[in-house]
Amino acid sequence: MKNSRAVFTEVQKKAGSFPFNIRVLEDEKRARMGLQEAVQHNLVKPYEVMCGTYSFFLNLDYVRC
Repeated sequence: MKNSRAVFTEVQKKAGSFPFNIRVLEDEKRARMGLQEAVQHNLVKPYEVMCGTYSFFLNLDYVRC
């Protein structure tokens, strides 16, 4: 809970309500754990990435609700 609150606070400061990439956050490993809990509680939601047939994207983008 403490980790997810810290990550959510960092997201609010750096991205606000705009889409952001997980790589923007300081500690990517800690951010993954914190964002997982934030997604479960509908504080942020994963950003759906559309790609073409020849492009492969790793979906690491999130949007704050």
